[in-house]
Amino acid sequence: MADVLAAVPEHDRPMLPAFPGARASAVLIAVNWFIYIIAVQTGRIFQASLGYYINPLIFVVAGMVFFGERLSAGQRHAVVLAAVGVLVLTVSGGEFPWIALTLGTSFAFYGVI
Repeated sequence: MADVLAAVPEHDRPMLPAFPGARASAVLIAVNWFIYIIAVQTGRIFQASLGYYINPLIFVVAGMVFFGERLSAGQRHAVVLAAVGVLVLTVSGGEFPWIALTLGTSFAFYGVI
């Protein structure tokens, strides 16, 4: 890639990402949308929707792991209540929610970057 850019005059070069995580975030959001579109096109609407219900829970975990966030007692209760609700929905789906987990995780890591 550097060789290609070196051959292009500076004023004709494309805008390069301002931060190193730009490519990773682009890949993560592309994966997220690709999986979402495939899920909708193949009739897996339940799993696609479940991914966006799981997403806030993954964001909470990511905040605790990557940013050292701490939850108050009320917040912990709210997270447990939401997790129970998502678990009930997941079990009612009757299959492993790989689409939902991929959607939730890819979007959460996109948000972290």
